[in-house]
Amino acid sequence: MMIWVITSGRTYGPRLPSARPLRMRASAWRAGQREAGASCAAALSATVVNTIGEATNEVSEAAREDLTSTVAAYPWSVDQTARTDGSSNEPVIMPASVDGNGDATWSYGMSYQPQFTSKGLSGVMQAISRDADDFQTVVDSVATLEQRRMTFEAGVISAATDGQGLSTDATMPTGLNNAIEANSATAAFFQGASRAVVEDDAEEVDNRNKTIVDTLFGLSSFIPGPGGEVSRIWKDTWSFGKDTTKRIVQNAATQDFTEHLTNAIDESKIAKNDASRATTLTTITQMIGLGIISAGQANAAVPGLVGGDGVLDSSKLDGTALDTLYDRFVTNGDDTVNPDLHDQLTDAGDAYKTGYDRGHGE
Repeated sequence: MMIWVITSGRTYGPRLPSARPLRMRASAWRAGQREAGASCAAALSATVVNTIGEATNEVSEAAREDLTSTVAAYPWSVDQTARTDGSSNEPVIMPASVDGNGDATWSYGMSYQPQFTSKGLSGVMQAISRDADDFQTVVDSVATLEQRRMTFEAGVISAATDGQGLSTDATMPTGLNNAIEANSATAAFFQGASRAVVEDDAEEVDNRNKTIVDTLFGLSSFIPGPGGEVSRIWKDTWSFGKDTTKRIVQNAATQDFTEHLTNAIDESKIAKNDASRATTLTTITQMIGLGIISAGQANAAVPGLVGGDGVLDSSKLDGTALDTLYDRFVTNGDDTVNPDLHDQLTDAGDAYKTGYDRGHGE
């Protein structure tokens, strides 16, 4: 006999099986389906880009627009291809979301990524670069990725040093080494790819260089100054689940910084006609702005460059200031500069050459 008891307006009967396990299994199944779908999409993207790019750098307008959307959706893959060959023979790879301690990495939240071949991506980027807007879309996407990476490293260093930046006797974090290398390699990859199709047109070469320079310079100052917030800001610089082709909105301070830095490069004796050095200087100013390079080290090179509030004063940037920064941190590092940082910035020129050659199709 089934007994029902009514107490205080509530009805009690035999306990039915909980639906929670069923919901959990359904949720896990949906997650598995999404993961499988992401893997298939990444594999398809790798096949398309590698097949087309290895065969030609000229495609129809419709194909170019499709390729732009595909490549811009996978900036991590562009970063990897600019620096090195794929880490496996598989068409896709899943970037690590956590480290050995279970802490989030800079690539937290990424799903499967395609592994492009150097030749494949080079050919496709050469095709994309034939249209200024499409080229800008991909450059923006990758530059934002590199900003996220560097901002993450700034947060790690800020947390470890109580906001004091990298001391002269500290060991360089591997992640910061990789971020410096990636800044140079990805910028160079784009320059190599874009120049390959317009090398006989000096004006077009300049236009493509300007696209890269303006984007990188603007993103260098997107995060204003160091401090306790930097350890959390990196999570907000870019949501991997959203449209990665959307251009970052630049505020007045960012635009002001970009203008000062662009003018300073034009005035610089050592960087005006040397894109590799200009890219390295962009990285140096980025690290100063994020507090990776301490205010004390920055001001020892250029007095007053970083104010008491920890914010880089872009009005202090001119050709002489950039030449001094390059000399201090790259050419003739002294005891006011972390020696490992000096070595990595010196090696950035090699990363630039590697990226340029890969983008150029060599």
